[in-house]
Amino acid sequence: LIAFFLMLKINAPLTFMILIGGAPPLVIPFWFGKKIRHNSREAQHLVGQVAVLAQESLGAIRFVKANVLETYFQNRLNDKLNDLFQKLKQRAFWSATVEGLFPLSALSALLWFLWIVQRYLTTTQITLEQTLALTGYLIVAANSSYRLMGTYSQIENMRGAATRIVQLSQMYIFPESTSGALL
Repeated sequence: LIAFFLMLKINAPLTFMILIGGAPPLVIPFWFGKKIRHNSREAQHLVGQVAVLAQESLGAIRFVKANVLETYFQNRLNDKLNDLFQKLKQRAFWSATVEGLFPLSALSALLWFLWIVQRYLTTTQITLEQTLALTGYLIVAANSSYRLMGTYSQIENMRGAATRIVQLSQMYIFPESTSGALL
């Protein structure tokens, strides 16, 4: 934010032109956050189902062995584990997509910046010193944004897991609560 305000101080019209053309590509990765959150919530649900199946089969091991149900319980557990693995692969895919799209989006924003600055330099509406300062501040802002994007997919993963925890607590710990998920 400080870099953005310094850019405004140097040349406000150019800064706004940079934002108008450069911001939309940088917002694209945020659209995928919903997918990450959804996959994380479903993965948490599947982890719970796997734990329940494992607890059921281990808790009733005498019954399972007496009725020769080992294969049945093993197949159920394997099916749930396969579902969980697929969901975790999807979550990894969407997280990698977000983290991979950001550099491409940043590159398109940088190309927009260079095109706008070139236009300003040819019409002598900006000095070389101002251009270098703007470039430096833009690099600082882009680096901060990139670091923020690295944590964004982790935050969405945590939100999905936290939503599932809140749902479970509302069902089992506070059953009288009828409101939706808190997150």
